[in-house]
Amino acid sequence: GEFLAEYRIPRLPEVANPIGCGDTASAVLLSEIINGNGFFDAFRCALGAASANAETMTPAEFDADRAAALASMIEVVKSHFKY
Repeated sequence: GEFLAEYRIPRLPEVANPIGCGDTASAVLLSEIINGNGFFDAFRCALGAASANAETMTPAEFDADRAAALASMIEVVKSHFKY
């Protein structure tokens, strides 16, 4: 069946610069999918990377360890939906 997912993202302690977060999320999402990760987990990783990017002043730059740590804190709640 079809699924919906709700991503519960923790609040960042401080946002330095949101510029580049969308580009970061898109690049990580595509990379994760190409590497065989399922969509829901790939998007969780993309959100973690985008969040890590928001903590830096440089657009589209992030620490991979911080991104992984943030991604691990994101709760994914899946549910079925009907048309």
